[in-house]
Amino acid sequence: MDENLLTKPRYLSEAISLDQFQKGCINLVDTPCGSGKTVFALTKLPALATSKDHILYLLDTTIGVETLLKNEETKPLNNIWLEERKGTVYPFQDNVNEKDKITVTTYQKFGVLVNKHPKFLNSIEMIVCDEPHKIYMFVGIEKGEVNQNNPALSDGDKAKLLSSSPICAGLSALENQCCYGDCYVIAMTATPRLVRERFGAEINNIVSEYELVSYKTHNRHFYTDLGLEMRRFQKGKQYIAYVEQVKEIQKYLSIAEKLGLKAVGLWSPDYIGCPMSREQFDVRQFIIDEERLPDDIDVLFINRAYDTSFNIRGDIEAMYIHYNSEDTIIQVRGRYRNDLNHLYVYDKTGKKEIGEIVVPIAFLERKLFKEDTTELAGALDLRNKGNRQIGWTTIHNSLKEQGYHIEKGREGAGSNINRHYYYIHAPTTNENEMDE
Repeated sequence: MDENLLTKPRYLSEAISLDQFQKGCINLVDTPCGSGKTVFALTKLPALATSKDHILYLLDTTIGVETLLKNEETKPLNNIWLEERKGTVYPFQDNVNEKDKITVTTYQKFGVLVNKHPKFLNSIEMIVCDEPHKIYMFVGIEKGEVNQNNPALSDGDKAKLLSSSPICAGLSALENQCCYGDCYVIAMTATPRLVRERFGAEINNIVSEYELVSYKTHNRHFYTDLGLEMRRFQKGKQYIAYVEQVKEIQKYLSIAEKLGLKAVGLWSPDYIGCPMSREQFDVRQFIIDEERLPDDIDVLFINRAYDTSFNIRGDIEAMYIHYNSEDTIIQVRGRYRNDLNHLYVYDKTGKKEIGEIVVPIAFLERKLFKEDTTELAGALDLRNKGNRQIGWTTIHNSLKEQGYHIEKGREGAGSNINRHYYYIHAPTTNENEMDE
């Protein structure tokens, strides 16, 4: 057998055996973005159940649900499905007039069902939890809302109120199913840290003996000021930027307009503080349908409502993540479903504020006199925290640290002999290192 076939990265469906999955625990699949998680869940996992109609697929966002429902193997949670399960004892008679499909809903709606109709869980053979780490973010939000909206309540009353909230009730139900239920509970995420730390049941880590397929990021840079970075954006190229707060997105949309860039921001359709416009909904739907940006958009801003289960392909020049949580970086990077040349990550400390410098070809392999180095500094337009342009001396030192070879010489005769110049050679590239 060809040795390359043994070492070649594989998709989940090729790399994981169903024999590893167990009841009485949460089966945790640590899977990188791009490894074929959805295909695995919709086509291979159903073999563990007697019917796809007995499988519930949970996601963290409404756009995740809308995207997954594009697949013919899925259907939305509806009243008919629920009525069949109220008060039933498993097994039950399926609706023979409907094609056998996997039911899809959000963690929020799952928690509502658990509170209102807990017996429906008797009919479930498998629960697939997509990106379950987001549950703990939702729990934190609900804790904040309970404390803010009910400051006069005792800690005990707050705990009771919180335990009945949809997200907390849903989490408790998942843990109980792992401990006492007769079904498979399967969690799949590229960032499993919070699940490993906080989930209240035994964890069965599903391990692949093969390397899994994943998207590559060729260059990772750091920046401190997104507004200044946007000055380098080029018309005709497309960028994606992740920004947490809606107010911040609106600020950068205004900057983009002043720079002559066509930009659109997307946030939760349920956010009442600033409802999305018709144009925003149209762009959102276009991306769900086409999995790419509309041709006329230069910059797309997204927030946490789109950090999972949101697929964008096409030719993206760069992604900017205005946040420094590694879990968030991994998830947001995964929204671009292809290898990426440039990923820019926010560095709030400023220690990496210059980031990687790419010297324009026009300034390489030729003599650069004082006026030329001033022109180069202007072309790079690197800024410090005070928004002052970084000069040649700092750039010179940074270039040397990044592998550029810089020669220094003098030219002229007589009174002009001290006319200095620099000669910049690009770093040599080791092709083997680049492949890794």
